[in-house]
Amino acid sequence: MRIRQWFSFSLLLGLALAIALSGAGREPGMTVASPGAVTVREPAFDLPHIYADTDLELARENGREIAKDRLGQLILMARVGRGTLYQAFALLDASTFYDDLEVRRSGYTSSELNNMFAKLPTDLRTLILEYCKGVNDTIDAIYAGTLPEPLEIMLFRGTLGLEADLFGNATNISDQVDPYFAAPGGEWPNAGFQFTPEIAMSIGVLQIRTFGSASFGEPSRLTELQSLVDKFGATQGGQIWDDLNFLNDPLAPVTVPDPNTPGFGGPLAYHAVPENDPVALVAQFPHYDYDAALEPVRESQAHREEFARSLGAWPAMGSYAWIMDGEYSATDNPWLGGFPQTGIQTPSIMHFIESRSAEGADHQVEAIGFGLVGLPAVVIGHTDSVAWTSTTAQLKVNDFYLDKLIPENTDSLRYNDEGADAAVSQRTDLIKDTFGNITNVVVWRTHERAGNGGSRTVEAFQGDAAGTAELADATSLTDTGAFTGDFSGGYVAIVGGTGAGQMRPILSSTSDTLTLDAGNAWTTTPDDTSEYVAVMSGNDIVAISRERVFWLEESTSTAGWSLFQRAENILDIRRGTRMMPTTHNFYGADNNAFNGIGTDLGTGTGNIGYWSGGFSRVRRAGRRPTPGCPWTARPLTNWSSSAALSIARPPTRSPMLALSPARTSRRLLTTTAWTIRPRRAASTS
Repeated sequence: MRIRQWFSFSLLLGLALAIALSGAGREPGMTVASPGAVTVREPAFDLPHIYADTDLELARENGREIAKDRLGQLILMARVGRGTLYQAFALLDASTFYDDLEVRRSGYTSSELNNMFAKLPTDLRTLILEYCKGVNDTIDAIYAGTLPEPLEIMLFRGTLGLEADLFGNATNISDQVDPYFAAPGGEWPNAGFQFTPEIAMSIGVLQIRTFGSASFGEPSRLTELQSLVDKFGATQGGQIWDDLNFLNDPLAPVTVPDPNTPGFGGPLAYHAVPENDPVALVAQFPHYDYDAALEPVRESQAHREEFARSLGAWPAMGSYAWIMDGEYSATDNPWLGGFPQTGIQTPSIMHFIESRSAEGADHQVEAIGFGLVGLPAVVIGHTDSVAWTSTTAQLKVNDFYLDKLIPENTDSLRYNDEGADAAVSQRTDLIKDTFGNITNVVVWRTHERAGNGGSRTVEAFQGDAAGTAELADATSLTDTGAFTGDFSGGYVAIVGGTGAGQMRPILSSTSDTLTLDAGNAWTTTPDDTSEYVAVMSGNDIVAISRERVFWLEESTSTAGWSLFQRAENILDIRRGTRMMPTTHNFYGADNNAFNGIGTDLGTGTGNIGYWSGGFSRVRRAGRRPTPGCPWTARPLTNWSSSAALSIARPPTRSPMLALSPARTSRRLLTTTAWTIRPRRAASTS
């Protein structure tokens, strides 16, 4: 045991040191990778400034240089995003299996990731592919011995034997082999083409979801309401719940205040509460502890984040920002301050980059600021004319559904899909360990349309009892002490492990065992890997599923960010924001003449703006279940703290605070708070 613990500790320590020191041996200066691209590194901190004749040469050089600095971090981010940590860390931390399981449950297949890539605009798709080529250029040079081999690559190649599978995509782990993956040969004779668009998309999904996904946790709110009604009665329990989960708070501080009541909430804080009776709502849903059913999911999500943070491979951050109009500046220049708070990590989750391309007559790439590993773009920074920053927003872009399974004798689970019986989409993913051993995991979705495999991920199943079988035979399932009460006449479903997808009526029960009729024997006998959920007679098995308005559209948010790299005025920031289905706040300032939007309030220069982006569903019946479909509904869809709702806007509309004129100097300072030349806004647009 001590030997294994020492090996695990040594591996983690070595990997951490390797990532922290990667790139440390390179001399600062200038490198020329191709006739059309050059990288200049600052002597003090080795920060890369990349200049290229064309956008494609710039993207490829970006990939090369970031891989030289952060290849280990890039590998880890890819494995966190794609769900292949266990392959590298099974010996170190066996619980990384559940980290991968969480990714597979909530994420995408290989086909879906590649379809996302294929649907991007042609120019952006080409740029991402060139970035991938640049990363593979560096890997191939390391394998060839023309670049120093970082310690983390030594660990992956030597200790772990993953030379040909650095990113975990060399074989099929979902529904196909990564179509861009290639063995050594051609342009990359030593290492092959390992960093692919599929890996880039998975990193993008990780980053975009971490920054831009918000929900109100409706299942937990429903459990909360049920508990209060049980304890205090319908009237008082409903009132307590209303106080606890107020819809709007006029005194909540908001990003865009009401100018008539300084320091307080905006006009939307007085938005009329939709007619709804939360107590009547409770009666329409089974009385289960939905919060407890989701606790294992939350624990898995928390562990995944904690472990990834320990490796410097988690892109979460808190942040704040402000904009000041030139009217209030001693220099007449506007100020924009962006303050991302990521904690102290080595290496940092952010990296400095300057990227400039000479291609095009206007809107050239000229971005400088910080980027995130795997994303060939400046996330917060400026061009020569525009500065921008971002904070995480709280627009509700997730909805939870309670889907009622059809109680029947079946080998394929079905549910009530808006009044019609439909199959719960089921697929099997493969999770590998370090030695190549494979564990099959079952992934469930609902709301399948036009062969899309389902767009709502099943977070958990709920019933009167749930767990993992200890043993089973052809007509029974045993889990000691799990079955309190009489389950005769109820149903049991296998939702994971061996035999997944089967549902059977229960003939009789004891506290330990459910027994089936001989005529209803299991088609595939469960075993000690089989996860089950069971209900008593008259009760229903519920699938708790999550719908994301940005499903298969995270890449669209990255497309919006790509426009910032070419911004010439703050309306370019607005244009990119309006493309993004995920929820983000953006603050922008430029040094141009007054753009005519908003009000010119004084002598200051430039324009400033604020947008809170994201796609918001038009939700039917407020918090009520969907008519004619009493279960497939959002339980408490519109309830939240007022700070979020006070900055809400109509669906798909991005608010803008517009402002003023410009002036002479077009210089932007490369500091955390940028001074450029915008102006104050007095209205929204």
